[in-house]
Order: sequence, then C-alpha cells, then structure tokens
Amino acid sequence: MSIWQRLATLGDSLLSAGQPLRDLVSRLVGGDPSAPGQAPRDGTESIAFTIAVVSLAAKMAKADDVVLQREVDAFEAIFHVPDSERPAVMRVFRLAQQSTAGYDSYARQVARLLADNVAALEQVLDALFHIAAAEGKVATGELEFLREVARLFGFSEADFQRIAAENGVGLAENPYIVLGLSPDATQAEIRAAYRRLLLRNHPDALQAAGVPADMLELAQEKTRRIVAAYRRLSGERNAMT
Repeated sequence: MSIWQRLATLGDSLLSAGQPLRDLVSRLVGGDPSAPGQAPRDGTESIAFTIAVVSLAAKMAKADDVVLQREVDAFEAIFHVPDSERPAVMRVFRLAQQSTAGYDSYARQVARLLADNVAALEQVLDALFHIAAAEGKVATGELEFLREVARLFGFSEADFQRIAAENGVGLAENPYIVLGLSPDATQAEIRAAYRRLLLRNHPDALQAAGVPADMLELAQEKTRRIVAAYRRLSGERNAMT
C-alpha cells in the first residue's frame, strides 16, 4: 500500500478527528505516537514533510471554501504523484480540509514536528507558495495565510519577505529582499548572504534535512533567483566603482 493510500485510510480516524500530525507520522512508519516530544525517527522526515505540505495546502485552499483542482494538480506535480494515486491524494486533501482543527493548530504541529529543521520548514513554505500561485498569482488572503504560517514557524517578517521574493512573490524584483539584506549592506555582507543561501538550498543539504527529492526542482528555481539577485547587485556595485 502506498503512502497516499495509507494516509487516506488512517486519515479517517486521525486527520478528520483533528488528531496530532505526529500521531499520523508515527502510525505511517510504525512508531509510538504516545512518546511525549518524540521527534520522527531517522528516515521519516520526508513523510513528515509531505504530511505538513498536504495538510497546510488543504487548509490554505479552504480559505476559498473549495479545493481547486489547479492547486491539487500543483501539489501532485511537486511530488510527482502517479495517475493511479491521484484519487488517494484528493481524498487526503478533502480530509485535511474538513478537519475541525484550524490551520494555526496544524502550523504549530508542523513547527514542532520539524523542530530545529529550519531548511525543511522553509521548504514547506516554498511548496505552499508554489501551490498558491497555481491560479496565476497569489491572492491577498493566501499571502496573509502564508505570512501567519511563517510566523508560527518562527520566521521573522524579514524572513518572510525574503522567502516570498525567492518564490517570485512580493518584492521579487528587489535583489536586496531576495538576499535578505538592507540596501546599505556591504559587498562582504552581500557575498556572505549569497553563499549562505546557496548552501541552504543545495540539494545535499535539503535531502539531509528530510526534504523529498521531488522538491529539489523548486529549490533550483529559488537558486536561480538568488544567483540573479547576487549578479545584479555585484554588477551595480562594480559600475559604481
């Protein structure tokens, strides 16, 4: 049985009842959900990541009172869901959407589930930005949803602006925002930020953080924007000297 079939089956008794996401991860991998504060075991991070994205994506879609097929399609494209598994994916979306738990409750659970894994939390936001943009642009309500989720994940407003810009949203044309810098940043600070972001989005680093291999395509898009922002700033600084 695939993860989607298992998730849809277990979701009847867990997601639909508003039970903790940690319980669902533990059940999927055969762990003990009763252990207080127990983090997912080695090898389960990608399952936790996938559940985090699907649950929050469904809650984000609920803001429009319906799960739009385009949003589900965007999710399936990220995770390369085979045609045979699509009915199960839609069922998981519906279960998460119908859950009595609010999105803020899910976001807090995700933050605990992926505690001390900033790279994975940021990639969850990246996936949500990609899904939100499936309609052509990120709606105001969706942007506020993402801002609040980012806050619950522990990101600052400056972090959120950077993540949004790296995903082509908000002040995406401002290279300083893309690199998380202020306009008075020195060349050394620009170079340091650039290297830090490249390292954070490196495929090896992301996979070590439990990000599924299917998500690496989104990281490549972010990296292209980061490189473009760095080159633009470097070019402008060189032109001034």
